[in-house]
Amino acid sequence: MGKGKGHVPFRTCISCGSKRPKKELIRLALNREGGLVMDVSLKMGGRGAYVCKDRSCKERLFRNRRLNRLFRTDRAITVTPVFGDFQ
Repeated sequence: MGKGKGHVPFRTCISCGSKRPKKELIRLALNREGGLVMDVSLKMGGRGAYVCKDRSCKERLFRNRRLNRLFRTDRAITVTPVFGDFQ
């Protein structure tokens, strides 16, 4: 069965765990160099994660290697300059 016209995809914030419509969250992805970027197009390849636009959720991401677990990598994840306005 297909999804009707009124279907709204929901995603879960990786920081606080709240479920919200996909358009209300920021999608994060890793670029080829291992840098964290905001996926504005929502179509970057590879593993992605969603986070709320709340400041507290964004700050919580950078604690306890949470991003390394989510993106399944042991490499250091760097915040790219384009991503700088995220914090």
